[in-house]
Amino acid sequence: RQADRTQPHRHGESPRDNADANPSGSCRLGSAERRDAATEGEEVVKIIRLTAENVKRLVAVEITPTGNLVQITGRNGSGKTSLLDSIWWALAGAGNVQAAPIRTGEAEARIRLDLGEIIVSRTFRRTGDSEFTTAITVQNAEGARFPSPQRMLDDLLAR
Repeated sequence: RQADRTQPHRHGESPRDNADANPSGSCRLGSAERRDAATEGEEVVKIIRLTAENVKRLVAVEITPTGNLVQITGRNGSGKTSLLDSIWWALAGAGNVQAAPIRTGEAEARIRLDLGEIIVSRTFRRTGDSEFTTAITVQNAEGARFPSPQRMLDDLLAR
């Protein structure tokens, strides 16, 4: 796979063929409630902290969820979908990124998703009007990087 390397993208192009896509859009993520109900051997992931900068409509946001339920509310156009896209793009890979992930007028966007045992970082850099590159790193809490970050995340999400 090429997903763990920087990849160029153009508007309307998919960096992966449909064979790598997750047609159901499902993943095994959940809260502490889900952890109690998880079947034996199934790994459950909880978001500890999310930071996103210049992603779609977002200028900068940091969220540290507490409890088992997080409500994302706000007016139309305030960035609710941008926030959810940030989580998905950090985890699901370059093939799931929309055509324009970087906020208008900005050269770079960043997402950092702390899942406790691992930290996922994805950056986007504008290379032209409708072109960008993306890079991902996944490291453990001690800072050691995984050599095939997207493969590791795909395994985590049971994709």
